[in-house]
Amino acid sequence: LGAARDEIARKLDLIDPNTNSPVGSVPVGAGPAQVAVTADGRFAYSGVSDPPKVVKVDLNKRKVVSSTEVPTPPVQLYLTSGEDVVLSANQGTAETPGHTVSVIDTQTMTPRAVVKAGAGPHGVVIGDPASRAWVTNTFEDTVSVIDLDEMSVSATIPVGHEPNGISYSPRSPAAAPAATT
Repeated sequence: LGAARDEIARKLDLIDPNTNSPVGSVPVGAGPAQVAVTADGRFAYSGVSDPPKVVKVDLNKRKVVSSTEVPTPPVQLYLTSGEDVVLSANQGTAETPGHTVSVIDTQTMTPRAVVKAGAGPHGVVIGDPASRAWVTNTFEDTVSVIDLDEMSVSATIPVGHEPNGISYSPRSPAAAPAATT
């Protein structure tokens, strides 16, 4: 099952991947952002902006079954491989940027931690090992590396202007080829 946000109508539109057809929608609240769906297609998680929170949607029942508040409007979410935690990059706005990433227990929908990051956390990904997350800080031009065991930032990396999304590969970049004459 696929879930696409409809920001104007304040809902998630559901899509059957086998037929590429819409199969319904679920109202979630103002300004839904990124959506994360469990591998079995049972639950979806979405950040909403007003009030700022992350909602848990039961896709079989087609309703919000739980939520938890976050400090500022969230943008991207990342569901861990074990699906026991969802990370929320709490970006806020350009006028009032957020500075946190919420680490949310998906069973209880309560924060395990709220980790201070840079200004405007936007993109988030978990790498290998699964004890580290990388978060783009849109209003600070950095990436924060979060140690998920310690629930703290272990490094801050300067990057280009207004970083947004982020992806991960366990492979290091190949060495540059030797110059030839």
